[in-house]
Amino acid sequence: MQQSVIIWQQDWTTLEGFIIKSPFSGQVLPISMHPELLYQQDIFPATLCCKLQQGTLYAPFSGHFTTARAGERRLIFTHTSGLTLTVDLPFAISIDHGKGLHWLCRAPREVKAGTPILQIDLAYWQLVLDELYCVASLSLPSKLDKLLSRQAQVLANQDPLFVLQFKK
Repeated sequence: MQQSVIIWQQDWTTLEGFIIKSPFSGQVLPISMHPELLYQQDIFPATLCCKLQQGTLYAPFSGHFTTARAGERRLIFTHTSGLTLTVDLPFAISIDHGKGLHWLCRAPREVKAGTPILQIDLAYWQLVLDELYCVASLSLPSKLDKLLSRQAQVLANQDPLFVLQFKK
């Protein structure tokens, strides 16, 4: 079984590295705390989850934006360096044919950091799912030394989701 490579931090104030801003607002948690059993197995090495508390998702960095999976529930952001951040929304969204999703930016396209991408109707989805979790996965660059995150409340397009520290 592969374990998470994320090093969980308490304090961001002294950290240095490449910052990836959070594309969503909510409570960031280790993937093992996701309510679905598959994610609780800790087999996804650079993955965390977020209990969404605000519905707008933003581009975390400038680059190429695409979607995948039924109902476009997978959002893929690719930086010019090749680094990829993937955000997966719950499977139930694909069953409901995108109801409660309001696209602010259609894929595929080039986006700038901070571009509003998607507005999720949280009031609707909380009636269907009780709590709405998304999953964020990062492709690991070969020169990565440490991947840091923080179990905390984050604000979309403001707070760090990941800090990458590279080998010297």
